[in-house]
Amino acid sequence: MEKSQIYFCFIPEATIATTPSPTIDNATNSTQTLPIGPANGSETTTISTVETTIPPVNACVSIVESTGAKCIREGSCKNEYNSKTWHFFRTYWNLVQVPMDIPAEAVEVYLGGNAITSLPAGVFSTLYQCNILGLQNNQICSIEEGAFDSLGSLKMLLLGGNNIDSIGGVNQWRGLLELKQLYLDVNHISHLEEGAFEPLHQLETLYLFRNEISRIQEGALFGLDRLKQLFLSSNQISVIETKSFSGMFSLEMLFLEHNQISYVEEGAFDSLYSLRFLTLVTNNLTTLSPDLFINMPRPLEMPGPLVLLLSAVDTEDTNQWNCSSLCWLKHEEYFGTVTDFALPRCYSTEFVWSALECGDNGKNLSQLF
Repeated sequence: MEKSQIYFCFIPEATIATTPSPTIDNATNSTQTLPIGPANGSETTTISTVETTIPPVNACVSIVESTGAKCIREGSCKNEYNSKTWHFFRTYWNLVQVPMDIPAEAVEVYLGGNAITSLPAGVFSTLYQCNILGLQNNQICSIEEGAFDSLGSLKMLLLGGNNIDSIGGVNQWRGLLELKQLYLDVNHISHLEEGAFEPLHQLETLYLFRNEISRIQEGALFGLDRLKQLFLSSNQISVIETKSFSGMFSLEMLFLEHNQISYVEEGAFDSLYSLRFLTLVTNNLTTLSPDLFINMPRPLEMPGPLVLLLSAVDTEDTNQWNCSSLCWLKHEEYFGTVTDFALPRCYSTEFVWSALECGDNGKNLSQLF
């Protein structure tokens, strides 16, 4: 029997409503539907992959009759709506290494769900035009120096769901001059070396949630002066140190929920002039220093207060706030520096945050501002 092949069918979105939906076989991943963005300036396009021994045209007709879809064999998937754009998909093929037949013209490469274990130096040496590289849900544990040397156009790198246990610094990310988004979530990262991300000066979003990080040492995030969003939730961080986020002047959103944080050192957020959102939900905190936000601009130079989440809204929270020690925060709320959304759930039944009376001590603290 002739070996089956994978074909890509490019279907205008406007025709999908009248098109029979392909059946998805989760065991072989033989059929899946993926969005690839605008077509002809207004419509979007869907790619359906079909495993079949039928010739390409007939295969498409049998699934999307009268849609005008175009079928192209997997591994050579040119976008029919833009002759200059190539998308390469080889997901869930049980690949153990990066394939060598990726077209040099590919601008998006998706290799997720395979069994790739390492990225050797020069493995992407021809992909100068690549903007998105998907390597999520593999078994990658080794990234050699020079693996990304040729990816100077890359904007998004997906490495989530692998076996990476440490971030080694400058040469590991060498070549990624334009990278905006880096996904390292759901790995086994326990240590970030000093300058771990130093070459990534254009990075705006960094996903590190669901790892095993226990400490953000001084200098670990050095060079990320344009970073706007940092996801560190669901790690094992116990203390936020004074210099953990030093120099991160552009950071707007910081996610620290579901850690083991019991103490935030004074000055830990001193560099975060642009901070607009901070969550410390589900940690081991009981109080916070009155100087925590002392360097926030006053009056606020950016629109809106800091959204501060300190207690889970609908579930039990491991933070056990001593609300009587947080009168300074009550005044931050009064002066509009922080919003009252998800503020402390007081551990003692004697106190309810909304009715907390700070008295003279609280009034004296207001002199700080």
